[in-house]
Amino acid sequence: MLTITPTVTTLAQRMPGSPAQIQPSTSLADLRAIRASWAQSARDLGYPEMAYKVTTWLGREIVLRPSGRAFKVWSSGNVFALVREYSEQYIPSLSTSLIIRSLAVFTGSPDTRRANLIDQIVLSDNLFKVAYWRWQIVGNEIVEMEDNYFLPGRWFNAFLCAEIEADGFIRQARSEQIENERLTLLAEMLAGQAV
Repeated sequence: MLTITPTVTTLAQRMPGSPAQIQPSTSLADLRAIRASWAQSARDLGYPEMAYKVTTWLGREIVLRPSGRAFKVWSSGNVFALVREYSEQYIPSLSTSLIIRSLAVFTGSPDTRRANLIDQIVLSDNLFKVAYWRWQIVGNEIVEMEDNYFLPGRWFNAFLCAEIEADGFIRQARSEQIENERLTLLAEMLAGQAV
């Protein structure tokens, strides 16, 4: 006698690799699981940190008036990234401030009718947010905040290509910092020589 056993396919076995593979009938629970899985994959590969590094080192600073909020903005093709770092509150018991660091990545076309580049990106109907990541920093401790997401796609190739350039800027800044420290220390040490 032949017995047929049905196979059960779990969500993990059929996890979509991109948004294009998601079926319109996917349940809310499955959508949440997919989003969490994609975020975990991005976290494991260090993608949010890489996008933050590229935007911080290669982006240009824009300060909004009158609020004074400062952003770094980086773009490549139809990919636009914004980063912001700001002090949230002072923690007296630790003698330091709680710092919030955020990254938002969009793909599409900015709304050039808007007054400033931040509004052109954030308020555009033709740009879609593909990544949003936030961290809390207290002293040397960095903790991810909730509801981070990172949709996989070709848009991330722009960051992969730019990482080498960002790393070059970081190396240059470190070399300049070391040389400045060396010159300062040398000046201090030679100060008494003329006496």
